[in-house]
Amino acid sequence: MGLYARNSDLRTEVDRLKGELASRDEELAKQKDELAHKDELFQQIKEDVIPQVACMHPEVDLSQTGLSKTIIDGKLMDVE
Repeated sequence: MGLYARNSDLRTEVDRLKGELASRDEELAKQKDELAHKDELFQQIKEDVIPQVACMHPEVDLSQTGLSKTIIDGKLMDVE
């Protein structure tokens, strides 16, 4: 294979990789938008539900709850 043909093959491969990168960048941007939207929905639900629980069960301390917590053996624990 001549130098010219090899150079042409490499340029074709670079162009293909650039297209693939652009496609993945678009997909990543869509996923970031979707995550931001889901986060907004979660925050809205949290803002709506926590006051309802606090109203129905005022004796319950909800200040320690959050996404970084999980229940293990009936106890609220930090997620590692």
